[in-house]
Amino acid sequence: MRIPISSTRLVLLFLISLLAACGGSGGGGTTPTPTVASVTVSPATATINVGATQQLTATAKDSSGATISGASIAYSSSDTAIATVSTGGLVTGVAAGSATITATSSGKSGTATITVNTPAPTVATVTLSPSAVTLTAGNTQQLTATAKDASNATISGATFTYASSDTTVATVDSSGLVTAVAAGTATITATSGGVDGTATITVNAATAVTGTAATGAPIANTAITLVDSAGATSTATTGADGSFTIDTSGLTPPFMLQITKADTTKLYSVSADTSASGVINVDPLTDLIIRTWYSVQGANVDAAFADPGAAPPPSPAEVQIINNVVVQVVQLWLQNAGVDTTNLNLISTPFTADGSGVDSVLDKTTIDTSTNTVTVKDSPTSPTTTQTTTLTLNPTDSSIKVDTTTTSGPITSSSSTTLTVPTTSAQSTAFDEIQATFNAFADMINSKGSALTADDITPYLSTNLLDQGHSATIFADDLAGQLRGNTLSVTISKVTELDTTAGTAHAYFTATISQGGVSQQDIVDFYLDKSSGSWLISGDQRLAQISVDAEMRTNMGAFTGNDGPDINIDIEAPQNSLTSITANGGPFQNQNIPKSQNRIETYRPTPTTSIDVTYDAFYANTGPLSTLVPAGTDIALTLTPVTGSAETYHYPLNAFTNESIRITSPTGTALADANLGNPLSVTWTLPTTYAIAKVQLDGQVFDGPQDNSNTTSCFADTRPVLATTATTGSITLPTTCNGNPVYSANLDVSVIGVNGERSQVTYQFQ
Repeated sequence: MRIPISSTRLVLLFLISLLAACGGSGGGGTTPTPTVASVTVSPATATINVGATQQLTATAKDSSGATISGASIAYSSSDTAIATVSTGGLVTGVAAGSATITATSSGKSGTATITVNTPAPTVATVTLSPSAVTLTAGNTQQLTATAKDASNATISGATFTYASSDTTVATVDSSGLVTAVAAGTATITATSGGVDGTATITVNAATAVTGTAATGAPIANTAITLVDSAGATSTATTGADGSFTIDTSGLTPPFMLQITKADTTKLYSVSADTSASGVINVDPLTDLIIRTWYSVQGANVDAAFADPGAAPPPSPAEVQIINNVVVQVVQLWLQNAGVDTTNLNLISTPFTADGSGVDSVLDKTTIDTSTNTVTVKDSPTSPTTTQTTTLTLNPTDSSIKVDTTTTSGPITSSSSTTLTVPTTSAQSTAFDEIQATFNAFADMINSKGSALTADDITPYLSTNLLDQGHSATIFADDLAGQLRGNTLSVTISKVTELDTTAGTAHAYFTATISQGGVSQQDIVDFYLDKSSGSWLISGDQRLAQISVDAEMRTNMGAFTGNDGPDINIDIEAPQNSLTSITANGGPFQNQNIPKSQNRIETYRPTPTTSIDVTYDAFYANTGPLSTLVPAGTDIALTLTPVTGSAETYHYPLNAFTNESIRITSPTGTALADANLGNPLSVTWTLPTTYAIAKVQLDGQVFDGPQDNSNTTSCFADTRPVLATTATTGSITLPTTCNGNPVYSANLDVSVIGVNGERSQVTYQFQ
């Protein structure tokens, strides 16, 4: 029988069957798999080198964005020649390029872009070229850096960083461009891949020549050209004051300079030293110096400037010789303008074109280069003093003859001198060797000081020395006493005789002697020979000390009168060595020079010893001359010795003046006024019409009448060293002479000009 089923039961049965159909718990059904909605790959982009790897991670997500764990991922590469990928997503770089890596799950894909690079080679060395550079401050140099691998192959595309070890010397930018800053040395370093390369940079200071171009007035706003020894040039423009600066970086001295004046004439100058920097003035006096150098060789300065290699300029020593000549020509005017001429170089000593100093002399000076005539006037329109100098240039023997005449109202001074210019290599070598000998001589004097002895002098004397009748022994004794305790410097000023074949010379030196804080510049001359291989003092090889002086004499004190220009012959010979002396020339016509008296000279060969030597003194004087004897007039003196043949010596009068000087103190004439044995103060006047080279105060006493041949004279033992501007000095006259009482005494002030002019005043006590 069928049992009816209720409606509630029917609903429950339906639900149960439905749960069974859906796999619910109550039966053995299966859970459904989530559906993949998207796939992403991380990292999305990556760059690796060939052979390197990169791990990728793929993530599957359902539509709700939830990560589906355990989702199956498949990887693939768009170009396995570029990059491969493992089943786990490990990418390996194969070759340079780009590949897409795809990760796929349940039909959904994500990608990553992989860039594969070729790995940079390892840097083994870095070099910089050039590796060493010398620059002038302000200049630049591009350096090139190169990197190489271990096989010495150049690595292209290598990058570098640059650095300087000292940026105060040289800097470097990111491209390797070096800029020189200041003198010194710096190391530039280029670095690549941790490896360094270096270059050494040496910086020299920038070089330039400065100077003033003037003719008195400045040569303003005018082009000036410098040429070096190889013919390279550099130019500049003068300022309103005539000053200029010319860059000489990279140029090789010596230099020549040229400027063209408004009237189209050219002025030249030349280096006075070996420096690439310094002062080179350009004016009529510098022009005279360089023109004289070329003219004395028969050469032309214009051609030499155009081709200095074919006609080289003078050396600094040769420039100095001619500078000395030109300074001497205008020295009176320089001194009057307050210019210290002690170390003046007209080329290299700076001056300003302002109408003072050197410039004031240029204002007064006119030079005719066609006749080599220099004219100086104290006023261009109404001069009271005029000096005319003519230079006669002789290419045959490389000599310069300088004739000068100065007039100021009734006063006239004239001079004539000749010198050799070293234009050949043999002459230049001789000049250098002679200067070296006297440098060593001065160094010895200075080092010995108050301990100087005659033995210290002897090594500088020739074994055949005979000078003014003095043997080598007496010469050394005399020189030691004169120079002991002094400081000495000696520079060649001119050479009047030079025979490089025979090895003989007659040289004049500018000697600066300092004693007790007072310096005196004197012109001294020595005869030299090279017979022993070195230049040594040989003496004049004459039998006596001979002085032939054209002078302006003034007699004062107990003896007056006979003032005026005269020629004074004063000779000292070893006692009883001569029988007679005669003079010829000018106012002397076969005139006998009589013996006047005996003279005793005291020499001090060591600081503690003295030697008295007696000489026969011979004296003659023309008395006042109504007409000055022309400079250059030859006076011949024939000396007849007791034994041997007579010797004749020639003395050209190199200067004459009629400007007098006077002693203004003391004023007494009695012997007591001489203050014998005690310091006596003396004052005097100086000449104004010639340049002064030496001022000398001497004193001597006599044991009898001065005109008696039996009288003996004795000089003051110590004579002061005086400056060229000195107008006062002190001297101590001896209290006895030759063991006898003093009968009379003389003071002598001598002023000697740079050209040999001489003004003499004698003051007598009796």
